[in-house]
Amino acid sequence: MKENANIRRQRRQDLIEATIAVIAVHGYAGTTVSRVAEKAQVSAGLMNFHFASKDLLFQAVFDHLSDEYDRVWQQCLAEAGSSPLDRLKVMIETYFHPDVFTAEKLAVWFTFWSDANLRDHYRAPATRVEEQYSKEIVAELRRLLADKARP
Repeated sequence: MKENANIRRQRRQDLIEATIAVIAVHGYAGTTVSRVAEKAQVSAGLMNFHFASKDLLFQAVFDHLSDEYDRVWQQCLAEAGSSPLDRLKVMIETYFHPDVFTAEKLAVWFTFWSDANLRDHYRAPATRVEEQYSKEIVAELRRLLADKARP
C-alpha cells in the first residue's frame, strides 16, 4: 500500500513539474491538459485521476513553488548563523538559489504575477510565503540597526 502512495505522490510531482515546463513555454492560457499530459508522458485520463481539474493542477503548482521557496530560504536561513547582516545577505541570495531560480520557474512566477486574474485566484500560497519572508527581513533589519546603535 505504501508503494502505491509513493507512486501516486511521484506521479503528482511529475505532473506538477510538467505543468511548470508547459507554463514556461506556453503561458497560462496555452497550458492545456493534453500538453501537460504529453510533457509528463501520461494519458490525459491518468492526469485527470490525479487532478480533477486544471484549476486544481494550477493550485498544486503554485502551492509547490511557494512551499519549495519557503523550504529553501528557511533552510538557508537556518545555516546562516546569528549575524543579522549575514542573515539578510542569505535571504537576498536565496532568491537566486539554483533550486528556485530556474528559467522555467521564473517564467511561471512572471506569468503568475503579471496576470491579475491568475494572481488573484492563486494568491494564498505566494502571499503566505511573502508575508513570512517580509517579517523575517524586518526582524533582521531591526536586529542589525540595534547592533549598529550599540556603542
